[in-house]
Amino acid sequence: MKVNKKIGIIGALDEEINIFLKIIKKIKIKKWSEFCFYEGKIFNQEVVVVKTGVGKTSAAMVCQKMIDNYNLSAIIFTGVAGSVNKKLNIGDVIISSDCVHHDLEAIELGFLRGVIPYTKYRFFRADEKLKKIA
Repeated sequence: MKVNKKIGIIGALDEEINIFLKIIKKIKIKKWSEFCFYEGKIFNQEVVVVKTGVGKTSAAMVCQKMIDNYNLSAIIFTGVAGSVNKKLNIGDVIISSDCVHHDLEAIELGFLRGVIPYTKYRFFRADEKLKKIA
């Protein structure tokens, strides 16, 4: 199933984006600060791949740059993570159903863990169409 517009693919580390850089075709590289945006096609789908570096601030900054400069239909984050689930093994692929701002705590202000204070945001649901494609 092909998505019509470009898809942004981000990862924090070289190891997380190298698999995409090995298969991207018709590559064009644009630099912004120390970040390299690799434009091309993967399986006939237009993509932009970038390494964000570690941390949510860097990821947010690079995502915003992608949103501002590319006509994207979606941004996909690829990366490594840990797990406390004993059923999962190293190398397993996990497709998220949602994500939460796990390290934000404003309980003293009356908010549940993960709630972004003074907003309705706690869980961010994954796009159902993208989950099916994945």
